[in-house]
Amino acid sequence: MNSAFLQPQLERRSLQSAGCIPSHIQTWKYPFLGKMIRLLSFSVQSYLFPLTRKTKRPTKNKRLHLDEIAKFLFSRSEPLVISFINAGFGMNYDPATVSLRLTTNEYIRNFVASRADIVLVATDKETQRDLFHIEVQTVNDREMSIRMLKYGYNIGLAHQEESDADGRRVLKFPHQMVIFLNDDPGIPDTVEVRVIFPDGQEVVYCVPTLKIRNFSMTDLIDRELYLLLPFEIFKVRKLFEAANRARTDKVGKKDQATDELLHTAEELMQEVERLCNEGRLDTPGKDAIITSMGEIYYHMSTKYSLAREINTKVDTMVTSIMEKVRKEGKLEGKREGEKMGEKKGRLKAYKEIAIRLLEQGYDIAAISNITGLSKLEIESLRNGC
Repeated sequence: MNSAFLQPQLERRSLQSAGCIPSHIQTWKYPFLGKMIRLLSFSVQSYLFPLTRKTKRPTKNKRLHLDEIAKFLFSRSEPLVISFINAGFGMNYDPATVSLRLTTNEYIRNFVASRADIVLVATDKETQRDLFHIEVQTVNDREMSIRMLKYGYNIGLAHQEESDADGRRVLKFPHQMVIFLNDDPGIPDTVEVRVIFPDGQEVVYCVPTLKIRNFSMTDLIDRELYLLLPFEIFKVRKLFEAANRARTDKVGKKDQATDELLHTAEELMQEVERLCNEGRLDTPGKDAIITSMGEIYYHMSTKYSLAREINTKVDTMVTSIMEKVRKEGKLEGKREGEKMGEKKGRLKAYKEIAIRLLEQGYDIAAISNITGLSKLEIESLRNGC
């Protein structure tokens, strides 16, 4: 007898013995029901004997984590962040008197966690404490207004004051902004949600947006939005996407996109160098911008399979600038005594750079030349990756 014909009956008996299906159902008379029984049988066996299941090894996630890059930029140089807050939110903080720090960005309500991108606390000697919340987006999310309202509430709740002069609880919402990196012309100037209370009162909750597409590299520099300079590299992505969608001359269009990417990287590095020489950008800020730019560039290089000689040229530029940053860091340390906290922060930054370069396949000697870390330190980082 055909074993394939017997299989549904055998599965039926095994499931009947387990009490899963009634004994009067004759699956051999109904082929479709037999298939369903086979699927059910596999599910039951997988549940009862999980060790026998074959699991696929997870692949490494190569998605570009722009929120992590943003967090890196907002944590490396206080003057860099202060200039962004002043320009982006219309504040007038004095770097000599204000203190900025990243604070918790994860909030749990009813066992559900929500995580904001950037949450900052600004403390000025002459003013009260201010909260700032920044989200970085690559798509025009229609639910962004609701998300910002929820984030604002959670952040305000986490930093609420005890009460005012009349004994009322105080819930202070943060200054908020959404930074859009994509080139969608439909992105509004503000994201808004209309809140209606039971007594008829209405409030329009409004959060401004900052659209990178509206700013050239010169605009960002003139407005002292230096922190956003690395994302100039990300703008070139649209050219590669257009080349991938093209039905003719794909190679030519990809070459044009590659030339634009290389030109943008070169111009960005030159401008950062100039800003640092003019004293408008400190060494940690320069380090953060170049490192973030390199991270975005290498992601695009991998995603769009750029030619090796192009990567080598960018590697040379990054190596040259990072070497100068390292030397400037030493000189600055000698002049100012290098406070222990700054030294630890710089060392941590170079270790993060080294880990990224290890993931890109660079050898230990090259990484040592770029970061100034010893070969033994880099070896220990590789063993820990």
